[in-house]
Amino acid sequence: MSGSPRRLLPVALAAIALPAFALAQTFATVTQLTPQCQAPSPVSGTMTVQATPPVTGGTCRITSYGPNMGASALVLSTAYNYLGFDLSFLGAPGCRLYVDPTIGATVGQTLSALNPPSYTIQVPATLAGGFQFFAQSALLFGTATTPAWMTSNTLSLRTGIEPDLTATQIASFAPILRFHPSEQYHPMRPMDFIASSRFRHHIALGSDQGFNKVTYTWVTTDSHAYDYYNIPVGVINAYGLNLDGTNRRPRDSNSGSSWNVFLQPVGAPNGSSLPNGYVSAYYHYRRDLASGNHVIQYWYFCGYNDSLSAVNHQGDWEHVTVWVSSGQVVGAYLAAHNSGTHYTVPQLTMVGGRPVVYPARGSHAAYTAPGSYFGGLDQCADGGVAWDLGNNLQPLATQPWKDYAGAWGEVGSTATTTGPLGPWHKRNDP
Repeated sequence: MSGSPRRLLPVALAAIALPAFALAQTFATVTQLTPQCQAPSPVSGTMTVQATPPVTGGTCRITSYGPNMGASALVLSTAYNYLGFDLSFLGAPGCRLYVDPTIGATVGQTLSALNPPSYTIQVPATLAGGFQFFAQSALLFGTATTPAWMTSNTLSLRTGIEPDLTATQIASFAPILRFHPSEQYHPMRPMDFIASSRFRHHIALGSDQGFNKVTYTWVTTDSHAYDYYNIPVGVINAYGLNLDGTNRRPRDSNSGSSWNVFLQPVGAPNGSSLPNGYVSAYYHYRRDLASGNHVIQYWYFCGYNDSLSAVNHQGDWEHVTVWVSSGQVVGAYLAAHNSGTHYTVPQLTMVGGRPVVYPARGSHAAYTAPGSYFGGLDQCADGGVAWDLGNNLQPLATQPWKDYAGAWGEVGSTATTTGPLGPWHKRNDP
């Protein structure tokens, strides 16, 4: 059974509100202080209490688990006795009550193994982050003449914003991509793209150079010999941002004046039509300090962008950004053509609490549903490959190529037709 929400209003601290930046640095936590005690004979088993983090402005649910023994009590208090009140004289050897029932609230409950009782606290939005209170359950059994008690573990609960998400939780919110049935350029592993590419130094008014992996030198040549392909990723990754913050992508508006570089595969790499479990997507996770929301970028790579000839290019990094609060998706940003659109949940296609995204055929611009977009140039439809980005999702921060600040693709006549900059250098984009 569940109790109605109860406002936790400690007299001394209810009116204290920390500045927004302080709240943003204080995470709601639940910590076990003591373990549960073993029930005395003839009762078997233990009694435990669990809780969700007390998020400021949200709710905290405290649930008691134990045998079907009837009457029990959940004790909530701002006071904690670190020595504990010994209950051995009541037939409970080794059991102690640590949470002071005289300073706080005691909630009567009926223990049920099939329907564990829970109690919900509404945590005021004005409550200071880091405020602490305690919880413990106790069970009375036996007879009126020979009563006996056993107690649960004790919990320390601190208010604050939601804790950071784990990698497993981040994967659980990952979008599902539904490609057009006529898509030719499917997701591709970045390392496969690197392996099939030459590593080139762009000379704006001269002949480009190629890196020779045998001699470890730059050579003025357009050779397609083996020595110029599959360059060690450590060499490529060493060409990161310049000291002044400019990148090394040719034709980029923020590129430096020298040693601009690019990866150049042959033709238009088409990736894998069976990406699940084979091709990785990559996430970058951060917190929005103003709201405390979780902000997750999900990046994925295709070997070629096929749209109008004026905008086609080798290499295609795309992303969807998902906002999460209180364990639920609250919005998403879908990137399309160097821009994008923010959508609320009612505007998204959702399956199992996750957004479904439709990459346009060829361009891979992201949209919320099948249809025709971008003046009819972008076409989205069901019936093609469905790729679960949560399957084989990896952190962007640990990838061996993340620092590379050149172009992922050959140099075109304009910045639009030149391979893109890598995602690590766009991690602060929407």
